Amino acid sequence: MGLHSWARDLNCNSATGTAEAAGAEYVVDRDHLFKPLVQDYVRRVGRLIYLDIANLNVSLQDPDHPSDYNSTTWFAEGTRFTSTAQEDSLNLLPAAPTGDEVSIKYDATSAAITDWGDTNYQLTLQNLSFIDAYYRESEHFREEVYGCNTKFIENGCQDPTLINQWEGDTFSQCYSMAIINVKPEQQMDAGTCCIVGGGGGGGCCWLLKKKF
Repeated sequence: MGLHSWARDLNCNSATGTAEAAGAEYVVDRDHLFKPLVQDYVRRVGRLIYLDIANLNVSLQDPDHPSDYNSTTWFAEGTRFTSTAQEDSLNLLPAAPTGDEVSIKYDATSAAITDWGDTNYQLTLQNLSFIDAYYRESEHFREEVYGCNTKFIENGCQDPTLINQWEGDTFSQCYSMAIINVKPEQQMDAGTCCIVGGGGGGGCCWLLKKKF
């Protein structure tokens, strides 16, 4: 998950308090770079139900949502998708008339076609307790990236060849996590099993009793 690196190594000068130093190169702007990166990830990843990016520090946290999890959730839930009406109008207008501009305004969390194929998608993030209670292990996919202190940060942001090389001592204390809802795929597999095993019923009974 590249967002983890954007928050740490690529934001090294801010993370180490040297953003104001002469020649500081590794500074990530929250509103104009990091937030759009989070929202682009949301649009592309598909059925995101949880996101927490570790160690944002004050330079990347939203002032009104002062924690890594709260800021990440705030950025993600602010994602907008192209609405059906806008998609239709863009299909009718392949290019702006000479001298005019075409303004695209994301007015709803509803998409004509998402990057992963869902229509009329509604973004709903959940907390870990909810996911553990209502999603089987096979119904959600977790991606975790560990480690916040790197050799590049310990080097004072001087040697870019050290970017993304973890120093090893904070492997378990700091990690970012994204969770994707794959329940529709599991339900599709269950339906296929019932159709295939419908003659004797054995396939469906095995599936319903199986612990995921």
